[in-house]
Amino acid sequence: QVRKNLDTTASAQLRIDSSIKSGMLTEKEKKEEGSVSWRVWYYYFITCPGSIIFTSSIVVLSFFTQASKNIFEWWLGRWTGELEKNPELGLDYNFYVYVGLGICATFLFTARQLSWSELIVRNGLRLHEHILLSVLRAPMSFFDTTPLGRIINRFSKDINDMDQALQRCLPQFIALSSEIVGICITICINLPMFLIPLVPMAIFYLRLANKFRPINRDLQRLESVSRSPLFAQFSETLVGMTTIRAYDDMRRFLDSSVRIINESNRAFFTVQIANRWLQIRLDLLSSFFMLAVVVTTIYGREVG
Repeated sequence: QVRKNLDTTASAQLRIDSSIKSGMLTEKEKKEEGSVSWRVWYYYFITCPGSIIFTSSIVVLSFFTQASKNIFEWWLGRWTGELEKNPELGLDYNFYVYVGLGICATFLFTARQLSWSELIVRNGLRLHEHILLSVLRAPMSFFDTTPLGRIINRFSKDINDMDQALQRCLPQFIALSSEIVGICITICINLPMFLIPLVPMAIFYLRLANKFRPINRDLQRLESVSRSPLFAQFSETLVGMTTIRAYDDMRRFLDSSVRIINESNRAFFTVQIANRWLQIRLDLLSSFFMLAVVVTTIYGREVG
């Protein structure tokens, strides 16, 4: 650990020397390029929870939850078909099985949500602890070359994304993925002809995802990087408020803050425009999906 700290201090000092030679002490914030490394996923899903068993059990639980929901809906259709053949049926075993499946699906759904919440909260605490320890153990050269706003951005927006955005998006992604797979399997079992329009729709979706993901990933990184100067400007203005007023230089700092806010908003609105671009095409794809289901259902009923 001591050797690692010495290497970190030496590399930081070399960056300072190179920055001084170039006439600029503060380093420009860098952003990652390309797709997210598998090490990031390994660290978040394996290292932070402490075991691969915990993460794997949550994924398996999510698919079992979707399977119980599909069986629950399938049993309702089976029960309805028996009632159409024999309307005089009362509360037979179908009712008790239906209630039992509903209770089982509710229990699995609750367990899935609590498990995902536990995973994300545990990972958020672990990552926050690692970031805090890294900042506290950083050499003084790190604070000489890193603006305060960049550090605040890590502890504010990035931590908020881990605690709030992942809390909402990650369970929703797993739930929707398992639900889409379950719906497609159910439809294909009852309507095998649905496989004909399903293949081109799947190809269209994969091409759409491959086109959107790199663009959205870089836009998200640009939006994150553009927020650091805003925090830096705000913190520096608060610290030097007396000096700014003494020199009657409020207008210059106000104009600078407005310019930085506009640059940050430009990246934010670009992200939103990209999301709307994707939403339009996904809505179009879902419309074709429903049309294919309706057409194959009508054709299957006519064929018998």
